[in-house]
Amino acid sequence: MKICFTGGGTAGHIMPALAVMEEIRSRNPACDFLWIGRYSPQERKLVEEAGCRWYGICAGKWRRYASLRNFFDVFQVLAGFFQSLYVLRRERPSVVFSKGGFVSVPPLWAAHLLGIPTITHESDASPGLATRLNAKAATYICFPYERAACALKEKYSEKIRVTGNPVRRIFLTADASKGRALLGLQEGEPLIVIMGGSQGARQINNMIDACLPLLTEYGFVFHQRGKGNVRSGFNHERYMQLEFAGAELAHVLAAADVVISRAGAGALSEFTAMGKAMILVPLEENASRGDQLLNARRMEKAGAAVVLSEDRANSIHLMDTIQLLFSSDKETIRHMEAASVSMNVPDACGRLADLILSCVRPDISDREGD
Repeated sequence: MKICFTGGGTAGHIMPALAVMEEIRSRNPACDFLWIGRYSPQERKLVEEAGCRWYGICAGKWRRYASLRNFFDVFQVLAGFFQSLYVLRRERPSVVFSKGGFVSVPPLWAAHLLGIPTITHESDASPGLATRLNAKAATYICFPYERAACALKEKYSEKIRVTGNPVRRIFLTADASKGRALLGLQEGEPLIVIMGGSQGARQINNMIDACLPLLTEYGFVFHQRGKGNVRSGFNHERYMQLEFAGAELAHVLAAADVVISRAGAGALSEFTAMGKAMILVPLEENASRGDQLLNARRMEKAGAAVVLSEDRANSIHLMDTIQLLFSSDKETIRHMEAASVSMNVPDACGRLADLILSCVRPDISDREGD
């Protein structure tokens, strides 16, 4: 059995797909996996470390503003389509699973042309452009929850499945005591974890830099700053900074009292799976399509997060929020943790694995050998 994965653009597209891959591999250790992605050393490294073969293709991106690059990127998309055709004809997978991102469009349509079953998964509160482009060609379109599917439900109701967002197994089995040991923390010492995503978040980093001495008064601060963003001279006994955390991140998050983060759907799914109180600083609509704002507001409405957006996204409001959360013996944090747990959709990996495997047909090569 051979399964092709595709998607990329950020680690937020890669990691959830690897979680699904892990679930399938646990059921069928002999399954062969390949990934069609963009030319990105970082993404390739993540995929190959998970034991999956990698094919890089050209990838064009449609920008939400006037740019000559939109014209030239049309040719990148076409090149990526023909590259995908070549790979899929050569590999002949039984099914193609897309985790979204602009790079997923050429492989999914190439698979559709070749008659290979296809599944596309959308993580956010509203479908992105890649999901909308993939919808017509997809065998199934998966969403994290019912309301997220509303935009496409009328046109593609028979294809839509609600699965939740996949979360890596390590986040479900993480050990808070291991996280504390990694940081040298005593039991009961508060821990604030700051996530800038795999690429970092300059806005969040600047907010933290402006209030770090005050922030460390409330607890130990673990800060993932993103590649190239670690600052020299920022030394404090209650502060640890690094570019990108690996497997240890899950254990550190398990020990966290509060997480400060962007509002990407993949990260939020990990936080809710672990029942974490969140302070969210979403990308604004002028820097994205507005999906992070929708994701963040949904968490805030449930009582699982405080959202700092627009004029509130600064160090002053951040410290006001921290002071509020750590007052009254952290009772507010406990309520937020309970709300966070209630937003989790369990076993999304299992549901997606079931759907993928239901589409698997015998490999063409197997049939030719009969």
